[in-house]
Amino acid sequence: MNMKSYSCGLILLLVVMTGCFPSKELSGNKKLGKNETHLRLVDSIIGLGLDNEALYTLVSDIKPMSSLANFSYPFYTSDTALLLSGNIVDLSNNKVAISDLETIVEVLRKLNIKGLEFAMVPFRYGHDSLRMMQLNVIRKHSLDKVIARYQEFFGYMGIVPGTDPSVVLSTVENQDQLIRLRGYGYLFGYPKYAVDFFVESYFKESQTGNFVERDFFQIPAYTGERGRFVYAIPKNHRPSDVDSSLYYKSVGILNNYKSRRGDYMRKDSTLRALDLVRDFNMK
Repeated sequence: MNMKSYSCGLILLLVVMTGCFPSKELSGNKKLGKNETHLRLVDSIIGLGLDNEALYTLVSDIKPMSSLANFSYPFYTSDTALLLSGNIVDLSNNKVAISDLETIVEVLRKLNIKGLEFAMVPFRYGHDSLRMMQLNVIRKHSLDKVIARYQEFFGYMGIVPGTDPSVVLSTVENQDQLIRLRGYGYLFGYPKYAVDFFVESYFKESQTGNFVERDFFQIPAYTGERGRFVYAIPKNHRPSDVDSSLYYKSVGILNNYKSRRGDYMRKDSTLRALDLVRDFNMK
């Protein structure tokens, strides 16, 4: 995954990134209204996804889920006294971070694109006082299909087709690592053999301390040929029909996106990403 990471001060950063395009060029989702900050935020994040592997969720059913961006906020602690008190986050020193989160939640609540859902999921553990959170896009019918296909796995967690996507993600995130890795592998659209290999390699490494050698199968995105839609495969593995089918289907979607992307560029070279995704999903 090639995800952009943001820290607090998000809204100001994204306004700068997307430029000050005129109000008459804002369109997109009716529920978002004409709030320029919200629309810039949406266009920036969705545009980032379109140019990377989230393209294959935003405009196709290749990946049931993709990550759009990671966010980090100074909310994490292992201080027992703070955890016991419940007064963990110093609100007076984290007004910007809380405001950022409130804005993101408000925008996601209003965002309505046919077939898609957006979910912010906090990672189970933090690092260096930072709480990491991942913003994901989910294609709902693809999510239900993968849950049905692997019902013997997802049923263990009480997940069935139709379960709210945010519940699915939060449940998977908070499982033991063997379950968590397999769950994410399925949700991110990797072939079963690759998911099996990755989970088994993790288990072997945890038992022996020895790294299991591997190769990587690469599927391109707009921003590059490698390191975007990528998954681990056994060393010297010869790509199968499953890999080839996934590759060529993805490349077809990518070429379509490349051919249409220029039609959604503003005069200041920013992308009308929300409009593009909406139009793709209207067909």
